[in-house]
Amino acid sequence: MKRIPLGNTNNVRDLGGYPCPGGFTKHLTFLRSGMPRELTEKDIDFLLSNRITTVIDLRNIFECAHHEDPFSLLPAFDYHNCPMFADGVLPMSSEEMAPAYLRLATTPEIIAPVWETIAAAPGGVLFHCTAGKDRTAVVASLLLWMAGVEKADILADYIATQAYVLEPYRKMLKSNPDFPYFLTKADISYIEEFYDSFSRIYSDPADYLQAMGMDADQTQVLLKKLKNT
Repeated sequence: MKRIPLGNTNNVRDLGGYPCPGGFTKHLTFLRSGMPRELTEKDIDFLLSNRITTVIDLRNIFECAHHEDPFSLLPAFDYHNCPMFADGVLPMSSEEMAPAYLRLATTPEIIAPVWETIAAAPGGVLFHCTAGKDRTAVVASLLLWMAGVEKADILADYIATQAYVLEPYRKMLKSNPDFPYFLTKADISYIEEFYDSFSRIYSDPADYLQAMGMDADQTQVLLKKLKNT
């Protein structure tokens, strides 16, 4: 797991370098991130020089209206808004977090645009929501799972978020003390319950992608992007 400084953006990390069957996940191919903020020319040059030219914004229409994604204004990037919002209602307790993740991961009309965009991307992909904690984590954990990364590494990648969002959430809770505390946590129980529930449904990445609406060619292209073999 490698954090990448990118403007004033929280929680930008490279999914490359995790051990998987036959090798490692590819470096600088998939970046997970919080909401991009205060990008500099150096940041843009870094992404372009590494062929990271596709950006997937997982936020809903109201979030996008409140904070415009800077990549949507940069013609050098292929920007896609693929909102991940299962039923329009936030989880009401910590016990609802993992089931909410599972709905996002297994509802074709929600997740298929993400996989289709990744398959069609000419180079690397940066994907983000607001904090890079929940929706981003669902996509990241599934990419690692599809690459054959072990469960312990997938859980570790998830909980690293807690360190990177700790201070922003502390500030937010100070000004908004009524905000549900469980929504500020990257709790290992959320991702482990999700992983275990998902794994009981799907064991093969190709079967999963095709169940989500991907054709055989798209599936093959996406899976080849995941690792160095």
